[in-house]
Amino acid sequence: MGHDRNYIVAVVRDITARQHSLEVVRESERRFREMLENVELIAMTLDKHGTITFCNDHLLKVTGWKRGEVIGKSWFTQFIPDFPEVKQLFLETVETGRGPPAP
Repeated sequence: MGHDRNYIVAVVRDITARQHSLEVVRESERRFREMLENVELIAMTLDKHGTITFCNDHLLKVTGWKRGEVIGKSWFTQFIPDFPEVKQLFLETVETGRGPPAP
């Protein structure tokens, strides 16, 4: 007669390094955001379409806009509507991953 045997199979993955990497990235992002929020220069981030995803208080102070009037809007339409070539250059740079040639 056969013996009934119980087996336990355990798979253990060490995710310590991955967790540490994520913590380092989060801390770096926090520091970057804090720096942008506190610098006395206009700072904003745009998505690949030129939509404003972040702006600092200094931009709002200088322009008089409220955050809700800026976030989610096109940087090019909202702030530089008379320069469509700048938007085109931005979109081309995002698409190709290469900046314009130096003059």
